[in-house]
Amino acid sequence: MVQQLQTALVILRLKQILARTGLSRSFIYQKMAEGLFPESVRLGARTVGWIESEIEAWIAAQVEKSRKGSTVATKNATAVEAPEAVGSAISGAHDLDIASSIPRPQSSIPRAGPPSPSRRVPGPSKRRGQSDA
Repeated sequence: MVQQLQTALVILRLKQILARTGLSRSFIYQKMAEGLFPESVRLGARTVGWIESEIEAWIAAQVEKSRKGSTVATKNATAVEAPEAVGSAISGAHDLDIASSIPRPQSSIPRAGPPSPSRRVPGPSKRRGQSDA
């Protein structure tokens, strides 16, 4: 008898999806509406989850898509030489005083006057029924 290996479906909840992808809740639902993110699975009246294998496949596709035109993903001489060139540029960067060479933008927002008191200063109290005279 041939044994069939079945992978158990693992359901991930929203917090796990947020942690794995680094995306926000609103972005995930926006991409789902556009058909660019795996659809959720209804688990109850107000509960949804996502199938782990679909999320992993989506993440892998995003990595593939982002590295498709990158020189790091290709196997040519420039990809091998690039990290060394970056490393040598970074190692010499500590000798520069970069912070002093960056101009600071001037604020176009006028400065406010002194802060207003956080609560009202009480004046002379008047009781009900008393007159000013």
